[in-house]
Amino acid sequence: MILRKYRGQLLVVHQPDHGDQCADFARHWGNAACDRPVPLEALEMAADEHDNGWAEWEVAPAVNPDTGQPYQVFHVPADQHIGFYRIGIARVTKVDPYAGVLVSMHGAGLYCDRYGTYPITRKLTDGQRELVASYLDEQAALQARLRGEAARDPRYAACADQETIWRAYKLLQVLDRLSLQFCYFGCAGGAIAPAPLRVGAPDETIAVVGDELHTLRLAPYPFDESPRTFPISARLLPDRRYRSTADFLETYERAGRVEVPFRAVA
Repeated sequence: MILRKYRGQLLVVHQPDHGDQCADFARHWGNAACDRPVPLEALEMAADEHDNGWAEWEVAPAVNPDTGQPYQVFHVPADQHIGFYRIGIARVTKVDPYAGVLVSMHGAGLYCDRYGTYPITRKLTDGQRELVASYLDEQAALQARLRGEAARDPRYAACADQETIWRAYKLLQVLDRLSLQFCYFGCAGGAIAPAPLRVGAPDETIAVVGDELHTLRLAPYPFDESPRTFPISARLLPDRRYRSTADFLETYERAGRVEVPFRAVA
């Protein structure tokens, strides 16, 4: 669940809707200065489903006693977080081995600084550190198995090498972080790296200039058209403390869906 202050209210974005936006990014990624994703269909699926395990938690989101609002995306306790990520990863691996590798890497990367590409700070107890170590070992073994399956799949035999998978993973992280720049960071400025824009070329940094409302200006610009709108479905709730999960859900269900017209420009 992603929460953001928006027009004096609380914008609530569910992770599956964030995934829809990421998949939309993948579909429109590519221009004269930026290569199309390979393999496109697997990356689209991974982008759409990379956080699908959150659907289990978002049915009854726990309220953070410090804020009086549901736990933000990076603050859910590790034992709960790993539990529903395991469910989500398993769902994808049953459907597609290549997308499964990428989703497993995404879920594991949240506990190892996105494999060294972007720091993520988590406060862990000793017990949670043991759980994380076991989870990372488990996902590494799963990824090895899925890479083998992908290599034997005629759709993926030509792109199941470690270099191409690593590039696809880095691109998935760029899509994820770009959506968070819209939905979590409030269209603020920043930088997204490493961005694998051209096959065989060094990774680049995408500079982000935001209007703190709807629009991000990106350079280099990675999409097929500018401007390109990437709307996201969300709900607007009163920005207040909630007494409980039930209090939050009652208010959430009364709130109508809104479509936020986020857009990217060159």
